[in-house]
Amino acid sequence: MEGGKIATLRPWLLLLVAAAAAAMTGVVTPVVTVRVVDAAAAAGERWFPADDTATDVFRISGENGDVGACHRPPSPVTGGDCGLPSLSSKQLDALRATANVSLVVVASDSPPAVETATTVAKAFANDRHLVTFALLDRATRPFFDDGAVPYWRDGNTLSLLEGAADIAFYPRRAVDRKCLMLPPARPVSAVRFRGPMTASALLDFLNAQLGTYRLADGSTSSLGLKREQLEAVVARDFQAMTARASRSPEANEVAAAAAEAAMTGQTVTLNVTGRCERISYNETLPLFRAQDPTFFREIALRSRPLVIEGAARHWPALKRWNNAYLLSRIADSHERGDERLMHVKVNPAGGGGGGGGGLGSPGTSDFEGVEPMSLWADAASFTIPDAVRRRLRFDDLVVPRPAPVDMTFSQFMRLLERSNGNLTAADGGGGCEEEEEDEEGNIDWSRISAYMEYSSMRTYTEELLEDVGSVAFVGPLAAHEEHLNLWINNGRAIGKLHFDPFDNLLTQIVGTKVVTLFPPSDNRRLYEGHLVEAEYSFDMSTGEFSKTHLKQSTSMVMSPVDIARIDFARFPLFAAAAPEAMSCEIRPGDTLWMPAFWWHEVRSTPDTGSDGPRNIAVNRWFSPVYDKAFPCDDCPLHLSPLYDTAIDATILEQNEAFDVPRRR
Repeated sequence: MEGGKIATLRPWLLLLVAAAAAAMTGVVTPVVTVRVVDAAAAAGERWFPADDTATDVFRISGENGDVGACHRPPSPVTGGDCGLPSLSSKQLDALRATANVSLVVVASDSPPAVETATTVAKAFANDRHLVTFALLDRATRPFFDDGAVPYWRDGNTLSLLEGAADIAFYPRRAVDRKCLMLPPARPVSAVRFRGPMTASALLDFLNAQLGTYRLADGSTSSLGLKREQLEAVVARDFQAMTARASRSPEANEVAAAAAEAAMTGQTVTLNVTGRCERISYNETLPLFRAQDPTFFREIALRSRPLVIEGAARHWPALKRWNNAYLLSRIADSHERGDERLMHVKVNPAGGGGGGGGGLGSPGTSDFEGVEPMSLWADAASFTIPDAVRRRLRFDDLVVPRPAPVDMTFSQFMRLLERSNGNLTAADGGGGCEEEEEDEEGNIDWSRISAYMEYSSMRTYTEELLEDVGSVAFVGPLAAHEEHLNLWINNGRAIGKLHFDPFDNLLTQIVGTKVVTLFPPSDNRRLYEGHLVEAEYSFDMSTGEFSKTHLKQSTSMVMSPVDIARIDFARFPLFAAAAPEAMSCEIRPGDTLWMPAFWWHEVRSTPDTGSDGPRNIAVNRWFSPVYDKAFPCDDCPLHLSPLYDTAIDATILEQNEAFDVPRRR
């Protein structure tokens, strides 16, 4: 996944502007404190820090700091009761520009809106870091909002939305962790409240906008409590895992190896002794019954990996997917009359670091590892803006992406056979036929690794969908399936250490995969962050790769730690993570449930049957049950609201989350 384009930076300037409502003798008026961007800086590009929440840069408060407290003079609308502070048009513009906190703006000339908002504001009295309520006189609003829908103009009273509401919600500007260079930020736009003017409707609206679970009295709803408890259970599980690992014999061995390596400069290969939990598939178990909530409750909501042995043993793919069948089912573009080409990634195979091969083993290939930028030909001329460089913890490392090549499926299968040295496969083995004499007879194809990775089956290989079984046991996850992918290589590929922002069901069809997993309990130890990307260039006519393309983009999901060659001198924090590693092996018919954001390295090994070395897998990516901001090495996992309905139905009591049995 790429970060944003790197561009020239102009620093942005911050000012603190204090504004107050009309003062009256002996009366404390509410204060609006905002941070605004200097107009000169706004004309250029701006740099946003990774976390702009440390300082309370916007507050509307009275003497006691309470929203809605009686610290302003009586008004025709609210009288002498507790009311909302007032904003001027200029203050609102400043708040929209900075957007450091969410803001609910209420038209002061609408008594029903003021009464409703004043009631709902009490539910968020302790959440001023999330949202603040304020009144605005519509007659003072001089211009169109974002040049589009007018809501206050030229002293005329216009609704916030045609025929609708007198309340507008301005969301807090989300921290953009993915793009290192941002264009000038526009003021945030309003989301109009269009529901009935009741406290319950407005509260539901704001809970949805803010991701909160507030009741009218300010307490947390039953669903919110369930979510909090489930998140606490997962955090507790991670803490227990870390504690066990720190007391294990492996921890002492790693610590000793790390200390020695740090002194000698040598690298160390990780010795993984932990193993994934495994269970045999049995459709009569509640865990695997269609639409049963057990898998969701016991596995997905616990963010725990699980190998399900034989989960796909009934899939037709296990018996059908030899080379001859695949070639016969997937028609080439000239046969279909369209331009359906496969997106294939090619990489150097053999010994070397980073993208150049795994542990020096002949024919193996590290896909998207990390290596020194100095190995790339354009390193001397490649410029990283200083402001971007400050966001790169390792500005001398790059993630080498494989070269993309578009080809037909038969061309890809032929390339696999070439890389295996299997150009004369027996007819019964389903080998690719020789279409013409090789013009590249001098190419050493064993030094080239080709991978058809995360290739959408619904887009490129829909003919094979009937061979893939269902996974109804995942329950509510099924409604949030994002991708169904096909993975094919020669069984000598290594997907280096990274995470995916999806929950994953990985099913092995041909060959074997060994997945090394680390929990996302402390991502500082895996050095989560931006890493500059590079991309191989590949000449199909000569079989030659070149390192000439450093990119103005970053990877956000790769770890710079190579578990086959650990540099403890440079990555000392990894010593604490190493004892938590677990190995998960999946064979044909097995499925691995891998929760989102778990770090993993995937090593493929081939099937060596008559079709030659191959490795084939199918995976499903689901919207994550537990989500997080990334790249962010200290951001916690949190439950996605996508699954709120399922959580509310699955966890019947608020304390039931603590009683979910832990599977070993």
